[in-house]
Amino acid sequence: STTIQPGKVYVMQLSSQRQSAKLQMVRFNISPANAKAMVMCQKELSDEDEMVFGYADEGGSVARNLEIGTYTYKIISDTYHTSEGRFVLDAKKNIHIEHVTLRPNFANVTFKVSDGVDVYINEEKKSTGEWSGVLKAGTHRVGSKKKKHSTVYIDVEVKAGMDTVINLPDPKPVVGTLAIVSSPLDAKILIDGQDYGHTPKNIDGLLIGNHTLEIIKEGYLNEIREIEIIE
Repeated sequence: STTIQPGKVYVMQLSSQRQSAKLQMVRFNISPANAKAMVMCQKELSDEDEMVFGYADEGGSVARNLEIGTYTYKIISDTYHTSEGRFVLDAKKNIHIEHVTLRPNFANVTFKVSDGVDVYINEEKKSTGEWSGVLKAGTHRVGSKKKKHSTVYIDVEVKAGMDTVINLPDPKPVVGTLAIVSSPLDAKILIDGQDYGHTPKNIDGLLIGNHTLEIIKEGYLNEIREIEIIE
């Protein structure tokens, strides 16, 4: 780079010999180390597409050689804001180090449910019973599920940095009715071992599915049947 002066002769020498590319080691130190970040790079004034530089290791670092020049970069993590920057490689140092601190884009959330209830987040089962973990900021569809019950869904808005505890509604039981008469009447009714009084009787609120019905009356043989309750 020079200024052209009047009255002078300038000579430009061009060579057809292939020049070896000069390389410099580049290292990213990403905080927090457990962000599981991916680094993307692109060389400025180049027709090359954006490339995957690498994935941070368990210490939050990743390194590789790049040709001398100016680069832009993006650091992408599932639960952190994308970080962008720029650096220049001029071979003046043996290694170029970029220190990057990511901004969190998540919150710690606890979902509390009744015993035996499954917690689903975005249609993925997370636990049976209470669940605590990290959720990315945004809206999540959360369901409480239980066998022979209707699943209840709610939409939960998670805001970055705002930890919260949420009590999920219980799933609604799916039930039917059993009508019982016997001959003779006034026989004791047991369903799955639980006492339901005496015949004749309509028993509401029984969970759908198979149950064991036992009818007992003194002086008579017990009557035991497998029954199915339908919604």
